[in-house]
Formats: sequence, C-alpha cells, structure tokens
Amino acid sequence: MENLNNNINNVENTVPKIKAHDKVLHEKFGEGTVKKKTGKSLVVLFEDGEKFFQYPEAFLGGFLQKMK
Repeated sequence: MENLNNNINNVENTVPKIKAHDKVLHEKFGEGTVKKKTGKSLVVLFEDGEKFFQYPEAFLGGFLQKMK
C-alpha cells in the first residue's frame, strides 16, 4: 500500500496544474492555449484549430508540456 501511495505522489508531482489561458506545447501542433478544462479533458486552441486531450494522460504520455 505504501508503494502505491508513493507512485500516486510521483504522478502528482509530474503532472502540471492546468487552467484556462495556460500555454502548452505539442510536438506536432506547436504552441497552444488552453481554452477549457473540464474534469479529465482539455480543449487547446492551436493555430490549426481546437484539439481535445485527456488530462492528465496528455502530459504523462509526453504529448503536451506546460510552457512557462
């Protein structure tokens, strides 16, 4: 059980807190702005249009990175 708690804490430390208007980076789509976060999904506006991502999976899988 302790090992499970450690794994949960490690995941929480690697997933950034995200809110509307945060800037993110995607390898293919480039820079984008979080338009909306609802539950476990994100809507990100890129130059090409809106894209939908699962949160936090998009960050854990390396698809998105939060920009500073």
